[in-house]
Amino acid sequence: MFNCDLGKFTDKITSLFTPGNKVIKIEGSTFTDNDENLALWKKWWRLVAGEHFIVFWFIGLVTIILLSILAKSLVFGNASVSGIDFLYQQSSVLTSRIGSVFGIGFLVVAALMLFSTQIGVLESSSRIISENFLLISYKPGFIANPSLAFYVALWGQIAFGIIVLLLGFQEPRVLLTLSAVLNAVAMMFAFPLVYFLNRKNLKARYQASLPAQLFFISGFIFFVIFVGMTMVNLI
Repeated sequence: MFNCDLGKFTDKITSLFTPGNKVIKIEGSTFTDNDENLALWKKWWRLVAGEHFIVFWFIGLVTIILLSILAKSLVFGNASVSGIDFLYQQSSVLTSRIGSVFGIGFLVVAALMLFSTQIGVLESSSRIISENFLLISYKPGFIANPSLAFYVALWGQIAFGIIVLLLGFQEPRVLLTLSAVLNAVAMMFAFPLVYFLNRKNLKARYQASLPAQLFFISGFIFFVIFVGMTMVNLI
């Protein structure tokens, strides 16, 4: 039976100090191909698509538009700084116009947005990195400690970030641009991989619709252009 609650089948990340290894299964499993499971598959796909639309397209787009409007109304034509100092300049303008509470509040919200985004990136990337390292030596019945691998990947990224800062790369704009480029490169490879995995490993009636497949192709082209233009500008 196909189950929409796919999280119940995944290994849970436990405390770093939880002892013991266990048999892990990474390759997944295939559900029975019948009409009931097909209906559940379509229900799951609608839930995923709806979540992504609300979080990434709607909320993300609205947030970008509001921040752009705020920046234009506060410092358009008068911006004298860049990087993190640009936020401080906006906060200063808000303080002078409507009070220090709003200026400080703006910085607090900006800090929370950046912090929550980075936490999410660290969590998801640590899962991906640790899983791929486990796959290198994986075979049926493989015994490992997924939680330990997750924390090694997590603290490895944190240590790398600390080293970067200690080497003098402290300008947030440069670091944010670098991380954006790396994420874009990852997405550039992810779109064709998902497309070919979808076409190769799923039966026809479970595959993504034609509009979704066209979206995979257009997304790949977009990120190729984005990465190319960014690299040209950096060089």
